[in-house]
Amino acid sequence: MSGRRSWVGKIRDGQGVTLIEMIIVMVILSVASVGVLQVFGAVLAPKNAPPPVEITTGIQLVQEGMEKIRAERKNQGFDHIDPSNYPTETVPGFAGYTRAFNISPWPSPSDLNYKQVTVRVFHNGNLLANATTLVANY
Repeated sequence: MSGRRSWVGKIRDGQGVTLIEMIIVMVILSVASVGVLQVFGAVLAPKNAPPPVEITTGIQLVQEGMEKIRAERKNQGFDHIDPSNYPTETVPGFAGYTRAFNISPWPSPSDLNYKQVTVRVFHNGNLLANATTLVANY
């Protein structure tokens, strides 16, 4: 019998497949995978997650808060890093964003010259980003 055999039969006999057959298989698999990935993406994504632009803004504002702590430590001294100097603030130029500082001795209670500083940024009451660092009195 000299008819065309299926590509599965060709592979079993070690003859291989043609380039066009491989391209067709790749196109079919890629179209199917796009649909499957969209379904999984919709299922796995958190329903209440903030938009990426808000998260990025929150991260930048946390970094700015850390830089503020570092600069004031350098310019005004270790004793200036005190909770009374860093109240929760509305971030100027960013509507709905607030930044909170939490400053405490580390390890608590301690007579060591370290303070643990945590900066948190919220947008409309939802936490977007936070970071914690130690400030030393050296």
